[in-house]
Amino acid sequence: PRVPADLARCVVRGEHATLRVPELDFEIPPGVGAITTVEGVLTRAIADLKQDQPVRRALDLETAERIDACLHELQACLALGRHWTLEVRDPSGNSFIQNLEAPRPDPHCTVLHYRRTHADDVSLGMAPGDDICPDPTPELPPAPRGQAPRSDPSSCKSSAEEWGAREDQCSAHTEGTLGPGPLACN
Repeated sequence: PRVPADLARCVVRGEHATLRVPELDFEIPPGVGAITTVEGVLTRAIADLKQDQPVRRALDLETAERIDACLHELQACLALGRHWTLEVRDPSGNSFIQNLEAPRPDPHCTVLHYRRTHADDVSLGMAPGDDICPDPTPELPPAPRGQAPRSDPSSCKSSAEEWGAREDQCSAHTEGTLGPGPLACN
């Protein structure tokens, strides 16, 4: 975010979304879904971090001081006193940051599509855990900007052999593993 209007962007956060401010190495893990704004994301994070600071100061001063430093940086981001980026990574594809330039592309937002990993599919309940099925999904590099994610036909074949599925069923499953990737606005 660079201007106050960026802080007012609507953010739809799915329950599987991880939010990050990479410049601060700050991450909010998946949790309850919410409809908020960019400002609301930071305000909530600041409030959550402040909540137990008095107790932390009494029990672990070093940790409390590190959190105070993080709070200071988050407040600087909220005041637009520094450049920062909000990244949303949601393997379910249920998250969104408002495009202020719609229907034109937003010059301050980047949308990246990626292929979900086996671990993502397990966390979404779309695949059995590693104790039942080893990871059949090879790592593929992200698709170039503006292109659909790539799939690897070899992963389809190994999946079909392992589960005894017909090739066309496997293809449908492989296509189903593709999802929207991280959104980043800076």
